[in-house]
This record gives sequence, structure tokens and C-alpha cells, in this order.
Amino acid sequence: MTTMIGPYEQSDAAKTAYDARWERIQACARLEQPDRMPVGLHSFFWPAKYGGITYKEMMYDYDLAKKVTLDAAMEFEPDGVYPLILGTTIGPMLEKFDFKQLQWPGHGVGDMQPFQYLDREYMKAEEYDDFLFDPTGFYRCSFTVTVTNTGTDPYTGPLVVLIFGSIEFGLAIQARTMVANAAREGVRVASLGGTDADAQLAVTTALVGITSAGPPTITTSCT
Repeated sequence: MTTMIGPYEQSDAAKTAYDARWERIQACARLEQPDRMPVGLHSFFWPAKYGGITYKEMMYDYDLAKKVTLDAAMEFEPDGVYPLILGTTIGPMLEKFDFKQLQWPGHGVGDMQPFQYLDREYMKAEEYDDFLFDPTGFYRCSFTVTVTNTGTDPYTGPLVVLIFGSIEFGLAIQARTMVANAAREGVRVASLGGTDADAQLAVTTALVGITSAGPPTITTSCT
């Protein structure tokens, strides 16, 4: 059997490979031992480095972005792939909305620099009651007007909420994953006989790019 999904041929071999990857992930979810540890590919700008293009090109050139992300997925064949263009191919859209919370490659930062969040007062103290009473309405009708140049268009507000809510959720998931991986690295170092200082260094090193209020607290014990 051969079917088509978009321009891509779905063969029996492809289905067999997909089923094996899916079962590998499901085995972990069932707390069973898979044939090997499943691997997921989740990245923002790494495919640009992999494909030899700039971060700015990945933000603005849809064809190039598609090529480098697809090439990466085809070469490494991960068991799962986070939509690699979800948070990056949005340069024209950010410009269209005149988005004020970020600078991005080619717009405020260099062509090979990642996003830069602009920490400003986007919400006044007197607006907190409105936010607490109706978070969705406040986000649609007030907050989006502050952080974009879309005015009070009733149709644009929900679109901005959907798009940037998805981006912020993706960034939050990425941060959570990095923290979890850093904790595992610290446990690994400690389990191999490392000192608390060694484990703390391993965690801190793994957390490069994540803002923290201070160094992580490491507590180890032997039983």
C-alpha cells in the first residue's frame, strides 16, 4: 500500500518505522522498557546553524526554513518532532503586528542572535483588577493593544492571543525541559560519586540560557 500525505509518499516501510517509533514512546508512557530510549527533536534556531543559513533567514524565508528543518528531521530520524518552524518563521507576522515585547533576528538584534525579550511595564497597577476579573477579555481588548499596533480590531485580538500564546507556551515547555534535563544531569553526577559542588556545576552548566534567581540547591544522600 502506498498513499500520499501532502507531497510525501507514505509507504509500508514508512508506516512500519512510524509504528515502531510510536510504540517506543507509548512503552515509556506505560512505564515499560522500550527497545531503546526514544529521542525527540525540539529546537528553535539550531536548524539554521545545521543548514548553514542565518537566524534571520529562518525567520523570514519560508522555503529555506522548511528545507533545513526537514533535512534535519530526515537525517536524524527522531522518534518525535516538535514543530520546528512554529516559533521561528514569524518575522513578517511580528513586523505586521509591530510586536513590542520582542526583538528578533534582523529586527533589533543581529542576524545570528536569538530572541531578546524587552522587559517593560506592559500592564499598569490599576489594570490588575480588570485582568483578575476577566483574563481573556483583558488580554484580547487591552493587553494586545499595548504590545502590538493592531488597535481595537475585534478579529485581530483573538488571532494575536492564539499566535503568541502558542509561542509563549512553546518557550515555557522548552524551559521546563531544560530544567528537567539539568536536574537529571546533577543526579547522574552525584550518583557517580561527585560532590555537591560537582553536581551543582553540572546543573548550572546545563541551564545555560535559563534565567535563575541564584545557583541551584543540591542535596545528596547515600543509602
